[in-house]
Parts: sequence; structure tokens; C-alpha cells
Amino acid sequence: MRRVPLAALLRVIIIAGGANFVNPYVSEDRVDLNQVWVEIPSTLVALGGDVHIRVHGTSGGGLKVRIAREDDDGRALLATMPLALDAENRMTLPCGYFSRGGTYYLELISDKDPYLPDYDNTTEVKRNIDNKVKRDVSDGSLMETGDSVVKSWKFDVMWPTANLDVTPEQIQTYPERQVMALLEFPRVVCTPIESSADFWLELLYCGHSSGGAVLCDGKNTSSHAHVLYSEQMHGFPGRRTMTLRCELFGQAGDYALTLRPAAAAGPQDLATAFIKADWSEQFVLNVHGGSVFPCGDGVRVLFQYPECVLEGADRVRVFGRDADRLRYVAERRVRSAALLDGKLRAALKELESKTNLCNQLLQERDDSEVEVKRIVDKNTDLKNQLAELHIQHMDILDQHSHLRQLVSNFQECNDTHELALRRISELEIELSKAHNTITQLEAAQSSEQSANTCSLFNESFHDTEIQRLQEELHVKEMCLRDIFHKYEASQQDLSVRMQEACELADIVRCNAERGQHTASFDCRLFSERYPEYCFVYVSQAVTGAVADVRMDCLPTMPLSADGGAGGWGAWSAWSACPAPAHCSTRTRSRHRFCDSPPPAYGAKLCELVK
Repeated sequence: MRRVPLAALLRVIIIAGGANFVNPYVSEDRVDLNQVWVEIPSTLVALGGDVHIRVHGTSGGGLKVRIAREDDDGRALLATMPLALDAENRMTLPCGYFSRGGTYYLELISDKDPYLPDYDNTTEVKRNIDNKVKRDVSDGSLMETGDSVVKSWKFDVMWPTANLDVTPEQIQTYPERQVMALLEFPRVVCTPIESSADFWLELLYCGHSSGGAVLCDGKNTSSHAHVLYSEQMHGFPGRRTMTLRCELFGQAGDYALTLRPAAAAGPQDLATAFIKADWSEQFVLNVHGGSVFPCGDGVRVLFQYPECVLEGADRVRVFGRDADRLRYVAERRVRSAALLDGKLRAALKELESKTNLCNQLLQERDDSEVEVKRIVDKNTDLKNQLAELHIQHMDILDQHSHLRQLVSNFQECNDTHELALRRISELEIELSKAHNTITQLEAAQSSEQSANTCSLFNESFHDTEIQRLQEELHVKEMCLRDIFHKYEASQQDLSVRMQEACELADIVRCNAERGQHTASFDCRLFSERYPEYCFVYVSQAVTGAVADVRMDCLPTMPLSADGGAGGWGAWSAWSACPAPAHCSTRTRSRHRFCDSPPPAYGAKLCELVK
């Protein structure tokens, strides 16, 4: 029997298509990705909810799902997970993976076949192998990478839409009512798994609009725009309310609150809210008096401004009007009520500390008085004891005098004994009695000397104790006197501080109505060089720009009842006739001056009367 080559036989079977070739090394559960396609929703929003996809052509066994995103540096892998399908062949992709808008990729991964038959290099087999390496199909791109076969789908995810509102939209500069901004991403419902996009929230000053056109579009591209406030925001807050500080709105004109991406890859459609500001009606400027002169103690200017103006930035300027021009003369910085309030608080705090010190000194004084009273009572007791001891001492002195008298008598007896030796025998009995008496007297004298010694010791001891107590009393009195001196000094200091606090309280009480102040300009700043002086309140915004918001002018000299116009004086006498003989043909003249009164500065001269 003739042998037929196996390769030729296999070629015939493949061409004819009448038999199926079975690879014994390949599992029957292997998925052909050519037959798999995925349905992805056409409208997806970042963080707008979980993404539900439907997979056709497979039950999911042995396949993996990979999610990637197109970034500036190429395709970035986000997650890899097994393909887990429910009963309806659906899979849920967590919302947190889609944290920003852009192009995403969904990839199904299958292991490559471990065995390929060693076919002859026929045209048909080579075409099939080439088709397995990479083929483009209508619902995905198929490719081989290493030991895997990957089928990829490309889809777009939109950025979440932001709503930005500002209340109120029409304000005055330095508004009393708070300006609130509300930023909301209504379609954001979940938290990103990775750090999401960053945004900048900026408040721009756009300048004054012209013909209803806003000078900046919220993209900070106009030369008129100034960034007043900026804050970096991370992620997409579901709803956030912010308060825009009052001092940011220091200029009349248009403002734009914008939300823009921090990176160029962010969304192109920005959220913008516009605010229009007019000059505040809280700015008031009045100059006291009808004219600069007579000046007196100076020219007083009464002015008022909103509460939240910049500290120490505003000023009141003085200009002299020369024809149609204003020439700068001087200015005064505006000190806000906050500064006076700070000084008052500091004075009150210092006053409180001084009051506490005074209370402490008073308590020390009371304690010292109690201690002195205790020492005085103890001194009184010691004086009473000393008086008793003194009485006892006087008694002992009397006994001592009596004993001395007895001793003197004994001496006389002794002399008599010497003289009466001859009578010793007769007086033996008496002598024995006298001897006994002498013995008793000696014993009494010894006892008296001992008692006298104890008395002197006690007297010395009590004198020492009294001296010590007196010294201690003197020390306490000196300490008490020192405390009294300190108390008097603190009382004087307290009086001075109280007077300063009262002065500051009077200032604050005079300025009880918010923002009202007075400035005085020295008379030496003014002269008759200018017929009129103008006082201007200048407001400075956070950008450094200044604007004249209020102006009040005064004439230099006081005006008369008819508005300062001059009045004619009396006529002079007629001039003499140059030729008396021909006076009828000659001309004589007379004159008068506009000096009754002379015209005030800025007023009209006398009018000619025909």
C-alpha cells in the first residue's frame, strides 16, 4: 500500500473544509477573541456612577479585563481584574477608576495557544497565521503581546460639569452683605480611587465694562484682569459653599469668579460667575465750615467709610485749585476703628492686670493687718506677764532688804559676842540658840540668793523676748508701710490708665456709628495762593489701585451775602480843568474802585453800569 504524506492529507482536509482539526494540547474552553465583542455605554461622565458593560461571545472563563487611560505620557494602566459576568453577561466597572475625562481603553486578555502545528508554508495556512497575529474588526482591535492575546476597545469619558453661582450678583464696594459662592458638581456621585484632577478657583477684577461688554472672559487672558484671590481645589467636591472676603471688592467694576483646570489636559469649558460692583454709598466726605479762612484751630474734615476697608491704606488728600487744575498740597492716612478698638482692648487688658495687682496688694495688706494684730496681741500678753513678774520682783526686793537687815543685826551680835566672851558660859544656851538662828538665817540667805538669781534670769529672758518681739513688730510695720507705698503708686498708675481708657472709650463712643472719623489739617498748609481748596477721599483696593471716591471743596476766603461779588466804592472828585478859559471844550474825569467790598476769591468782579 502506498503511503500518503501526512502533510498532504492535512492540506486536502483543510482546503476541502470537510473536517475539523482538533489540537490535543488546547483546552476546549479556550475563547476565540475574534468572536467576542463588548457593548459600552456611549455617554459616560467621570465619577458619574459605575460603568455597566455587556460582553458577547463568551461566558468569561479564563479572560481578564484591563482598564487603561490615555495620558500625556502615553497609555496608563489603571486596573486589571478577572472577567466576572452575571447571568445577563454584564460586568460592572467601579466608578472610582474613571476619575477624570479623556480617552479610556477596555481590554480583554486571553492566554496565547501553547502549540502551533508545523504546517507547510502554503499560502492558505500563512494567511491564517498572519490573521491571528493582528486583525482589525469593527468592534475591537486584536493583537498578540508576548504570551497573551489582547482585544481592545476605545471609548471616551466626559469631564463632570461644574455649576458656579454667586450671591448677590450686584453689590457695592466693600459690601456689608457677605458675598457667597456655591460650587457644585451635580453628576459626581463617587470617590476617585486615585487622586483626581486639580482646579484653581480664582476671583478676577476685570475693570469697568464698556457698553455692557465685560472686559475679561474668566480665563485670565485680558490685560485688565487682576487676580484678587486664588485657591487650589483637589478633586470634585459634590457641593461647596465659600465666603468671599469683603475687602476683595474694593473697586467699582466687573468681577469674575472662575474655575479653571490646573493642568492643560483639563476640561476646556470653564465655570464662570460674574459680579458687578458700584461705589459704596457708605463713603461720605464733608468739610466743616463755609471757607478755609478764618482758619482757627485747623480745617476739620468729617468722613465715613465702609467697615472692611484696608487698614491704613485709604487717605484724605488736599488739593489747591488753580484755574482748572488741582495741585497736591497734603494728605492724611485714615485710621480705621479696628486700630482704635485694638488700642482700647490693649488698655483694658493692661487695666485688668493693674486691677488684679491692686487686689493682690489689698489682700497682702489685709493679711499684714491680721499679722500685725496678732503680734500686738502677743505683745500685750507679754507686757501683762512682765508686769506680774515686776510685782514679784518688788516682793523679792523687799524680802532681800529684810534679810540684809537681819545680816546687819547678826553683825552686831557678833561684835557683842566678842565683847561678851566672858559671858560665854552663862550664855551658852543662848549662844546655841543664836547659833541655830544664824544657821537658819544662812539657809534663808542662800535661798534668797538663789531666788534672786532666778528672778534676774527671768527678767533678763523676758527683756530679750520683748526686744525680739519689738524688732519683729518693727519689721512688720516697715513691710506694711512698703506695701502701702506700693498700693499708693499702683493707685496713681491705675488712675492714669483709667483716664487713658476713658479717653479711648470717649473716642470709640464718639465714633459709635461705624466708620465715622474726623481729620484736622493745619492752617499753615493753606494760603491765599489758591482761591479754592478741594478735599478728596482716596480709596485703595487690594490690587494697589487708588480711586477718588468723594470730593468736597471750600473757598479760601469767606463769601459775602450776595455770593462774594465785589461792590463799587464812592466816586472821587472831578479832575481840575486843564484850561479854565476853555473848560467847555475840555474833558474832566473821576474814578471809583471795586473795593466796597472787594470780590472774594473765585467770585466775579464789579459789573460796569452805563
